[in-house]
Order: sequence, then C-alpha cells, then structure tokens
Amino acid sequence: MDPKNVDLRQVAEKESLLRKKAEDALVKMQRFLFDYFYLLGPDPVKNIDVVVNTLGKVLGSDVALYNRLDGEVLRTWSIDHEPPGFKREDAPEGHICYDMTISHRGPSNMKAVVLNDLESTPWEALDANVRQYGLKSYLGFPVLLEGKVVGSLCVVDTRKRDYTEIEQYIIEAFSSAIRLEEERLLTQTRLAAANAALEEKNQKIQEMALTDSLTGLPNRRAIIRCLDKEIASLARRAHTPEDCAAFRGFSLVMCDVDNFKSINDTHGHVCGDEVLKLISTLLTDSLRAQDNVARWGGEEFVLLLKDTDTSGAALIAERIRESIAKTPFSCGGETFQVTATFGVSAFDNPCMTINDCVHIADKALYVGKDKGRNQVVVLPVRCFCP
Repeated sequence: MDPKNVDLRQVAEKESLLRKKAEDALVKMQRFLFDYFYLLGPDPVKNIDVVVNTLGKVLGSDVALYNRLDGEVLRTWSIDHEPPGFKREDAPEGHICYDMTISHRGPSNMKAVVLNDLESTPWEALDANVRQYGLKSYLGFPVLLEGKVVGSLCVVDTRKRDYTEIEQYIIEAFSSAIRLEEERLLTQTRLAAANAALEEKNQKIQEMALTDSLTGLPNRRAIIRCLDKEIASLARRAHTPEDCAAFRGFSLVMCDVDNFKSINDTHGHVCGDEVLKLISTLLTDSLRAQDNVARWGGEEFVLLLKDTDTSGAALIAERIRESIAKTPFSCGGETFQVTATFGVSAFDNPCMTINDCVHIADKALYVGKDKGRNQVVVLPVRCFCP
C-alpha cells in the first residue's frame, strides 16, 4: 500500500474527528447562548461564573478562568475544574494569563492567543502553575471594556491540544459574553455611585431645609417635626383620661433676646448676628444630650426639655438666663451686656396639642416682657382633658 494514501487517510480521519468535535462544541455553545439570554440572573458576577464554567465544559478543558486586571493585581474571578492549590490571584508580572493575553493584545489586536504546546513555548517567564501542574496547552482571548483590555478569558489543559479555528471562535464569543457582564457591572457600579452621591446631596438639601443658616441650629420646621415625634411617642403610652395622672411629658421653653432691635440699631446688624450666634452656643452648651434647641425665628429660640416638668424647666431656664446676663458680648471694639426673657410651659397632659404648649409658653414669655424682661415666667395651666 502506498504510504502517501495511508497518510491522506489519517489526515482525513483526523480532520473528520476535529470537525465532529467542533460541531459538538458549537451545539453546546448554542445551548449556552440560549441560557445566557433567557435564564441568567441580574448579578453580573454570578453570570461570569456561569460563562466561565460553561466555557470549560464546551471546550472540555481542565481549567477555565477569567482574570481581571485590577490596578496592579491580577484577580481571578472564576475557575472551573481548578487543581488543588491553583493560585486565584497574583501579581500580573509572570502570570500566564497576563503575559500571554493581556500584555500582548490591545484594542487593535483582538485575536486569540493559541499555544498548543506550552513546553516548547519560548516564553521568558511562565506562571508557576504551568510548571507545577504540568499544563501543556493554552487558549486565551482578551476582554475589552471601553476601548481598553481589562482581562483575559482562557482555558488551560494538562495535555497538548490542537485548538481549532472554531474553538477560537467559541472562546471569542464567550469573551463577548464576559464583556457584556463587565459592562453591566460597570453600569451598576456607576449607578450605585451616582445614587449614593444623589442621596448625599438630598441629605444635605434636607439638612439645609431644617437648619438655620445663621446659627447652625435646627429651625422652626425641624423642631416642630421633633415635637410631633415626641408627642406621638407619648401618645402611645397614654390613650385614656385615666392615664393623665401618670403621664410624663416634656417642657417647652421660649427664649427671646431682650431689646434686640436696639442692639441692631446701636451696634449694627452684623453685631446682632454675632449676638444670636453666641446665644445659640450658650443655649446648646447648657442643655442635656437628650434635649433640643432651635431658632424659632428672629431673636426667638425654643428649648425642648424631655422628661421635665415646669419646675425643672424653670430651673434650667433660670440657669441659662443667668449665664447670658453674665456673659460679656463684644463687637466692633465695644463690650456690652445682653439679657433674655423665658416663657415655660409643659406638655404634661395627653389631651394637649403642640399648639396649646407653644401658645402657653409664648404667653408666659410676653408676660415676662411686660414685667420688665430678663426673667423666667411660668403660667398655671388648665386641665385639657374633658
């Protein structure tokens, strides 16, 4: 028999075998593509796992992995049929996937890297895994993201392979699937960052809407919200008139700077602003951690004293009044004294409303103004329960 005929027959059988193998791989890839477009979930990272695992099965490789170049670290996101101890991350230098795919491919050179015989490959530095586990062949394809090669999808085998053009086409298709998930992941990351930035801006806007720009204290809207929450909390503990005797509420103190118009007229509005800032500091420093202070408007402030009756609130207000009266105020080279008048009321009855409480404190404040200012006034309160 002619040796040439034998050689031709062997070549034909080999080509037929490769064709059958390629056809089987295409069928598997078609099944994967169906699953990819219809069955994968919303998590790109998990989807990358599916892509890599499926690629290993389609090509019948020992190891299938996707490496992502993250700064100066090459991180392995997914591995299928991983040998024991196979490194999942390493410095990019000397790493098989980096040296053979990422560093030798770019946006203008998007081709598969085919190494059917690693042992005879004249590579300066092969990854330690190649030598340790006796890896013989390699097929890789770069992953492009926004015009830049960011990773490598590859398969490595412990036997010499003759990777066909169809298998190269398959890994290219799977690389495109990885790229789609990378794009989704990047979009999700950017969207999360944008949402976080928007949330931060909304939080700042909310804080600005509830903060007095001059003193930095909560404004009237903010303290009213605080009062509403406190009243709602108290209401849950007292539902009937019989609970009135055991009801423990809070006190509200209105504070008004005496003769503030005269301060503005004499020393100027800039000085008046400094007076309000200093008084806001004195009020804040005089209260307990559980209490609240806010600028009610103009030269008026309001204090919310929790778990405090009128007697206790009057003592606190008197201490603050004395502190303000003893504090020297300086502005424009001049030093002067400032006083304030306080009106006290207590939300100590579950039948009251916040308007009742504010009205009583405000009325007590103006009684103190009429009596000469620089004092604390507490007015008797009628029972509000029917």
